[in-house]
Amino acid sequence: MEEPLMLNRTYIANPHRTGENRLPTRSLLIPAQKPGVTHKNFTESDRVELLSGTWRFSYREEDTDEAFYLPEADDRGDGWNDLPVPSMWQFEGYGTCYYPNVRYCFPYDPPYIHAPNPVGLYRRAFLAKKTDGRTILRFGGVDNAYFVWLNGTYVGFSKGSRIAAEFDVTALIRDGENLLAVKVYTYSDASYLENQDMLMASGIFRDVMLIRTGKNALWDYTLLPGTDGFRIRYSCDADGSPATLRFSLADAEGVPVSGTECPLTESGEVFLPIENAVTWNAERPYLYTLTAEILEDGVVTEVHTKRAGIAHSEIKGHFLLMNGQPITLKGVNRHENNAKRGRAITAEQIEAELRDIKSCGLNAIRCSHYTNQPVFYELASELGIYVMDEADAETHGAEASGDQGSLNKDPEWFDAFFDRFSRMVALDKNETCVNIWSTGNECGGGQNHTKCVEWLMKQDVRKPVNTASPMPEGSKEVFAYTGYMPMSTLRNYPPDAAHPYLMVEYAHAMGNSPGGLEDIWNWVYENEQCCGGYVWEFKSHGFYVEGKGGKPRYLYGGDFPDVYHWSNFSLDGYHTSDGTPKPTWDELREVSAPVHVRWTEDGADVKNTFDFTSLAGFVLRWSVRADGKEAKSGEISLDGIGPREWRSFALPIGSSDIAGLTGIITADCEFFKDGKKIAHKQKILADHAEPLPEPVPFAHTVKSWDCGAEVKGGDFSVTIRDGLLARLERDGVILFDKPMKLNCWRAPTDNDGIIGFAPRLAGEWKDRLIDTMVFGCYETKVEDGAESVCVTAVGKFLPFCHDWGFDAALTYRIREHGEIDVSAKLTPYGNGQPGVLPRVGVVFELPEEYGHCAWIGRGPGDSYPDRHANAPVGRWEDDVERMNFLYDVPQETGNHEDCRRVTVSGGNRALTVTGKFSFSFHDFTLGNLTNARHADELEKSRERFLYIDYRHRGLGSNSCGPQPEAEYELPMGAFEWDFRIGG
Repeated sequence: MEEPLMLNRTYIANPHRTGENRLPTRSLLIPAQKPGVTHKNFTESDRVELLSGTWRFSYREEDTDEAFYLPEADDRGDGWNDLPVPSMWQFEGYGTCYYPNVRYCFPYDPPYIHAPNPVGLYRRAFLAKKTDGRTILRFGGVDNAYFVWLNGTYVGFSKGSRIAAEFDVTALIRDGENLLAVKVYTYSDASYLENQDMLMASGIFRDVMLIRTGKNALWDYTLLPGTDGFRIRYSCDADGSPATLRFSLADAEGVPVSGTECPLTESGEVFLPIENAVTWNAERPYLYTLTAEILEDGVVTEVHTKRAGIAHSEIKGHFLLMNGQPITLKGVNRHENNAKRGRAITAEQIEAELRDIKSCGLNAIRCSHYTNQPVFYELASELGIYVMDEADAETHGAEASGDQGSLNKDPEWFDAFFDRFSRMVALDKNETCVNIWSTGNECGGGQNHTKCVEWLMKQDVRKPVNTASPMPEGSKEVFAYTGYMPMSTLRNYPPDAAHPYLMVEYAHAMGNSPGGLEDIWNWVYENEQCCGGYVWEFKSHGFYVEGKGGKPRYLYGGDFPDVYHWSNFSLDGYHTSDGTPKPTWDELREVSAPVHVRWTEDGADVKNTFDFTSLAGFVLRWSVRADGKEAKSGEISLDGIGPREWRSFALPIGSSDIAGLTGIITADCEFFKDGKKIAHKQKILADHAEPLPEPVPFAHTVKSWDCGAEVKGGDFSVTIRDGLLARLERDGVILFDKPMKLNCWRAPTDNDGIIGFAPRLAGEWKDRLIDTMVFGCYETKVEDGAESVCVTAVGKFLPFCHDWGFDAALTYRIREHGEIDVSAKLTPYGNGQPGVLPRVGVVFELPEEYGHCAWIGRGPGDSYPDRHANAPVGRWEDDVERMNFLYDVPQETGNHEDCRRVTVSGGNRALTVTGKFSFSFHDFTLGNLTNARHADELEKSRERFLYIDYRHRGLGSNSCGPQPEAEYELPMGAFEWDFRIGG
């Protein structure tokens, strides 16, 4: 081997050289001394030695030619430290992460790296024994390119960070102490194919192990399940001595159903028939247990165990099928990601995340954008999750050449693309859960991926393929797919399309996002040409450090010394970086429920959104409610509604049925299974403002002055100063003594453009200085009557430094006991007006004692015009500390739509507002919420802030997707609204 220095381009700048001395990729087989050892419990095998643990490590800013791999080399001197493996060295304090997203971390000149290329030197001493069979050294994942030595002798080289590599070290292993050494490069030509949207980090981040096989051993097999049984094609190590290969199959209860045995040969094929076979799907993940045994002289010398199901995936017309039945993918894109460990995640984390996904009502995961650990596939098969397995390939940064697909089109790069795709298929070919192969992500279109698919179509393990490249002629195993499309595009997708429409990425969840999930799924449930899709993405990619006051802080692009970065675009998950579900996760849960409702004039059409399961045991409890109080109700069994079927139900929700009810009237359909609520669908039938009491004369006094007035009654005092309601005292208690202000500003969401990425709305809003707007009063007019005092303030509501604003009129009609009817009228004027506004309303600044909130409106969680499926109208209450979600990057939070009454209280104070509005209640200032760039920078205020909004702009998903649909926008215009304080 040539000396593998950084300048040796024959290794790390050569896309044809994907590895050296690496064994052909196979399924991960765990030989054991007993049945039942699988990926989840592989450490129970006496044939596996896990080399993960504490290694010696030295970080170098540049390559070195020192012979660190020799057993006698010193790894106790300066520059050497302990390092856990698996890990990524940037998360352990060495070097720095980068977040380039659609760019490369180096100048674009494939296959060369013209940038500093740090290396990590690893050493691990271990005890071993030589065996009669083979000893295989397996690396689960190493980022990026790496060389391996054992006992000072060169073993091999590999690229492909997220795909396992195996080396035969039988001739090199010693009895007694052994020394394993690895050199890992940060970059190589492979980095041009690994430009995924994630924090760039390096190291040995998955398990390293030795696998020992016998001289007669099962080496690999391919499972070909069918409804009549399992066909198995196998290859073995055979030394020529008499030996037997025995296969047996047990059902899900462990009862034997089939078996066969044959003389051990180097290759062969067997068939295990099954009578009345049970197929696998995400709703009933039925798995058989396959056991393969090697016997010598009648004695079992090696056992392999695999749980496998009968799962045949295909496309016919515009349907994606599983075992012949159309399915709809309710999926999520998922990276392997941990804020403290990077991609070095544990099996426990994987299981917790998959169970979270399943409990959300989802049934599919896209492995974005690389193969995962073997235990992931085993768990997905057991839990019932369809998996799109994706090759470790993305060339987004090739857009620097003017074509994202330039490398995909270049035949010089075919070997590199094919290596990744074919190894993925070889590794995961027996995983039941995999129903779609993917050639990679954002590689543009090109012949290299086309050739990969041509190869796949000749294999026995072909499945539907996700690719952006032209498909081979005559191929039908393809989707029509896009991502992040507005509803207008979805609605125009032809119902007679030749291929199923797949939303490979949609509903981007950066920050407080997305809006529009309910609209998307209303369309999906009505249009079977769409087979569903995968929201983006499961969890945000923040880098944990300790922040202010010991609070967590999650770093993102720009927090590292990365000049060219994509800011906080990595914080785009349905969970925050620490794994906390965001409010939108519950929204996704609601729209993914197994029941869907289409409201009609006299009732509801209910769809069973399961693909294989009836709604037997499901109960629909309907009710009509007024201001959240039940007026009438009933119960209906949903037995008999088959998979994907609709059923119509008549409900008393017509105008005559709700006559006489007041307040906000809703029809509610709550669905239960075994006493557990599964979903809550709601329709607002009518909306009546609270009736005002008849006005009565009351004793009062009025004092007025320029732009101000004071009204006193027997039990209250109201002060208007500078045209604003400045003070309210009732029964000797000062409810507030700071002015209620007009407000059009919200702390920009990521979709508004919180940090950059011009041109974005937040930039326009900042440029128009909406956050500086103030009310300037010209005059007040006072009308003193027996039953009320009316004070009207006329002026302008306008920003600093601009010639635009609103002509504004604020009217306060003060009644008995200090109740105040407030009306506002805003008429725009001037040049340079913003096209849309964040919100329109008022804000009360209240004393710190206010801490509790009770309301009639949407809850209990927050809601927005385009995100409220999981927030039905009702009666709710909570404390301010729990009413606002803490995003990794602070932004707009805590809004509640369709509200009719809110009361905030604390101590002996209580302030009530009634009308038709949305509201939020904060214990931090709007300025702090706007300017904080990390959650630990958000500070509790000594005041409380109650926002009463006439309208609030929707969320959309414009960080990477469409703006809010027109019905949820807040275009500039004239506004007029009213509400009541008190009552």
